[in-house]
Amino acid sequence: MKLRAGIVILLMLVSCQLFSTTYKSKVEYKGNWESNSSWQGGLAPLSFSNNDVIEINGTITSNSSITVDKQITIKVKDGDTLIIAGTLNLDYSSGSGLDMEVIGTGVVIVLGSLTTNKNLAVSNTGKLVCSRYFIQWRWFKYCKQFGRYLYCRRSFWA
Repeated sequence: MKLRAGIVILLMLVSCQLFSTTYKSKVEYKGNWESNSSWQGGLAPLSFSNNDVIEINGTITSNSSITVDKQITIKVKDGDTLIIAGTLNLDYSSGSGLDMEVIGTGVVIVLGSLTTNKNLAVSNTGKLVCSRYFIQWRWFKYCKQFGRYLYCRRSFWA
């Protein structure tokens, strides 16, 4: 009986991993988030599933707001840029993990507000810029001086 229950649990865990997707933008490519031609494999990340990974490897611009309500990770690679013309809302209230990671000299620019209840990681030389409000409901991981890497008009922590 215990063996059967163990097998069922193992199959459930494996099936959850099978349905996750890794989206990678084309290397050193300048394009739109919404355009399939900006992404390796020709599929833009317009909807999300748990455990999805989105890697920015060039300069990608979203012409609208992005809301993430699943357990996913967005990685902006060293020297690359993600620009969001609207609001970025990272709102996944259960689970653990990192919603956004800015690696090396990566840059994230949010032309609206940035709201998150998850951890953010910005490297020593990376930048996170938002033109309106940054609302943080959890923790912000940073290296060295906080103000050097986060540029926002107004910030709130709850």
